[in-house]
Amino acid sequence: EVQNKEVKFTSPLKTWVAPVESGVTTLSGDEGIVAVGCDDGSIYTFHPKSGRLILPILNTGHAITHSCVTGKRLAVVTNRPSLYLWNVGDPPKCDIKDESLGSFVSTKRHIVSLTITSEGEVRVGLSDLTQYQYSRDLGCWAVIGHTHLDGSWGRELNDGKSSTKQPPSKRTYLHTVQQLHQRIRVAELGGRGSEGKQWLTSLVRYLSLNKDEERLREVLQGVISSPKSMIHGEERLELMGSLLKVVGSTCQRVYSEFKQQLDWAGSRE
Repeated sequence: EVQNKEVKFTSPLKTWVAPVESGVTTLSGDEGIVAVGCDDGSIYTFHPKSGRLILPILNTGHAITHSCVTGKRLAVVTNRPSLYLWNVGDPPKCDIKDESLGSFVSTKRHIVSLTITSEGEVRVGLSDLTQYQYSRDLGCWAVIGHTHLDGSWGRELNDGKSSTKQPPSKRTYLHTVQQLHQRIRVAELGGRGSEGKQWLTSLVRYLSLNKDEERLREVLQGVISSPKSMIHGEERLELMGSLLKVVGSTCQRVYSEFKQQLDWAGSRE
């Protein structure tokens, strides 16, 4: 609770009041950290049970507009706009410092969400439904969601049935396929096997539901012909088998072709 430059913590045993120096603009936290962002650019990190400061008072020099806490990680966005990410561990450290968002944030495209994934990656959602994720490996922002995505694909992927509505326009369809490929690549670069497998499965299902046999063949051929024994943290042929289950009877011809290849490859190993 925030009142008159004071943050009030209430627990079953005691109530703590922690003063702050400036006007509070953001408040976020979880069971281990409560982060308070202020209009003078300062960030306070309090322990929710004791009210004590976890870190020295941080200051970015610019007003805090968004903040997010997940586990030991704290992310803030300033009105510059720029991103900071801290690991509030032992010892604490700054993982991302003053990373600009100015290339894609404007008065017409403002930030509506700031999140940290379970792997510690920062994601920013914009008012036009575009999503960005900061890649520390690449040292830049990667687009992982786009305003031109087919809005029905998530629902279709969940139930495995093609929608009765009109199919997406060619532009929307191609944007959706491109962004699914992009998410697979971002997961690969970040070494997140389970996430990569999830997006690969989503891509295969989306191509199958839209009867895009040419692109579906390219994706499946890339898996079964890969020189790698492990793909997205799973044995190559096991992954291929799970992808063919997704294809199923939706694209029977493609399924039959690659089922033969899978059986042949399995007999040689």
